Amino acid sequence: MIYDEFHEIGKRNIRATRSDFTDMIGEDGLKDIIRNVFLGGNVLDTTEFITQRRLIRSFAATYELFLNHLSDKMADLPSFVDSVCAELQASSAPSQTFYDWLLGLTKKGFDNIVRKQENMGDDYEGSL
Repeated sequence: MIYDEFHEIGKRNIRATRSDFTDMIGEDGLKDIIRNVFLGGNVLDTTEFITQRRLIRSFAATYELFLNHLSDKMADLPSFVDSVCAELQASSAPSQTFYDWLLGLTKKGFDNIVRKQENMGDDYEGSL
C-alpha cells in the first residue's frame, strides 16, 4: 500500500486533532490566542504559523514519497490513477484522506465530485 510508504510526519498531519493543537501551543498559547481574538485580532493571523508548519511537513512527506517510492508509477498517469483508486477503495480512514490528496481531492471535493467510492472507476478516471 502506498500509504505505508508515506512518512510518519505526513501521517501525523492527517490524524491531527484539536487536542494535538492545544498540546502543541500549550495552555498559555491558547490563552494568548483567545485574548488576541477578544481584543479584535484575527484568529487566522494568530494560528497561521501552525498552518504553515503543517503544510511544509505535508509537502515534504509527499515529495519524499514521490521521489523514493512512486517515481516508477508516475511514468503512466492512467496506471497511477488506477492504482491510487484501487487502494482508496480498499482503505479506511485516515488513509482515505491521503489517497484523496494523491488524486488532487479534498474530502469536500471527493464528496462533491466523486460522491461515493463506487464511482471511482471510469466516471472519475475518465475525467482526468
